[in-house]
Amino acid sequence: MIDTRFARHSGAIAAGACALALWLCAAPAPATTIQETLTEAYRTNPELKAAVQTLRATNELHPQALGSWLPDVSASGDATLRQVTQPQGSATLRYGQASRGAQVGFTQPITRGGAEFAQLRQAENRIRQQRALLVSTEQRVLQQAAEAHVTALANRQIVEVRRGYRNALGQLIDLARRQLNLGDRTLADVSQAEARAAQADAELAAAEADRDNAEALYRQVVGTRPDRLRPAGPAVNLPPGLDAVEDLAWRSSPPVIAAAFGLEAAADEVDVRTGGLLPRLSLEGTVRWDEQRYTLDGFPSAGHQRNASIGMRLTIPLYQSGIAESQVRAAKYRAGQARMDLDAARSQAIRTAVDAYNRHRSAAVALKAVRAQVAAATVAVNQLRRQVDAGFSTIPELLTAQRDLIESQVSLARTEGALVTTSYEVLAAVGSLTARSLELPIAYYDVEGEYTRTRWRLFGLSVE
Repeated sequence: MIDTRFARHSGAIAAGACALALWLCAAPAPATTIQETLTEAYRTNPELKAAVQTLRATNELHPQALGSWLPDVSASGDATLRQVTQPQGSATLRYGQASRGAQVGFTQPITRGGAEFAQLRQAENRIRQQRALLVSTEQRVLQQAAEAHVTALANRQIVEVRRGYRNALGQLIDLARRQLNLGDRTLADVSQAEARAAQADAELAAAEADRDNAEALYRQVVGTRPDRLRPAGPAVNLPPGLDAVEDLAWRSSPPVIAAAFGLEAAADEVDVRTGGLLPRLSLEGTVRWDEQRYTLDGFPSAGHQRNASIGMRLTIPLYQSGIAESQVRAAKYRAGQARMDLDAARSQAIRTAVDAYNRHRSAAVALKAVRAQVAAATVAVNQLRRQVDAGFSTIPELLTAQRDLIESQVSLARTEGALVTTSYEVLAAVGSLTARSLELPIAYYDVEGEYTRTRWRLFGLSVE
């Protein structure tokens, strides 16, 4: 027997299930958080990928430097065929010779005046320098991604504010025209409202252009379209004060670290060039095999020979046309330049960090003031609107109040964005705006692992 109660409600249950399924299908995709924006930029940004390839190429300096410690082995072969026909009176002498040979030789450097040690140190310092430059690129990309997220969202909000203002002006113009027909308003009131509407049209068009430009920048940096963006708050774990900001920037800023390793590499270059003026010692050896075949008037003969040699070669530079000395002097000049570059990098890092920190504090103070301004302007507009309806205030007064409100709302959107972007600028200035520091949910580039796989790779041509 069929349960009639279930039969009566089964249609409603099915309809409800279908409605729920349709609602789930029609539900918008979840909004993108700023963390997701940063993660996507870290994963897809071509500038960051190019910096990774540059570091991989720089890692190859280590096996290249190791090459100055390892032997150079080569093999060669030769073959010769000679045929001579020489008249001897009434007879003709025919002589033929065929020879072939092979040789294997090696040269094992023992010392190059200490240049081999300096070259290895220089390679390691260049690699560390490039690592710091990779971090600098990573920070720049993540900072651009954060700014693109915030700017795109703020410009969308500004467009909505401008559009709402334009719609409100349209309603006010209609009201003024009706009151003009009733004799309660003058033509000047209508004209002023229309002038404000024309200005609002221009401002709305400019805001839409800014929004489109911000979305294009987002696509360039992140690689995807900014469909729906979730509002973001300021970055966390900022330095506690200005002194901490300056100290971290002086020690941890990636450009400073890169300049410090650049100075070390420049000092190593002086040692490399100085080694060119010192004696060089190497071990050399060869093994050769030769075979000859002769024919004289059709009578063949053959012979072969094997020999091997090994010895030491000492080269003492006496005069090298002044080139080696000039190279040493040039290396010393470059080391002095690198020292100045380090001082400049530290000064620039501190100035950038202090500027970002002060702008962040200023944005926090300004945000409180702008929020109070928006609240007060909203109250003023609502009060004036009621007074205009009652005939106690004029339309120009309401237009001025609406203008103040719209500008304060635009300022609020921009100030909220500035508070977020400056917080990420502070992190970048002190070297903390990295995927690992932000704990982004993505596999990080393995700097040490890549270096370990490359540093002893002395054979093979394949790359990843």
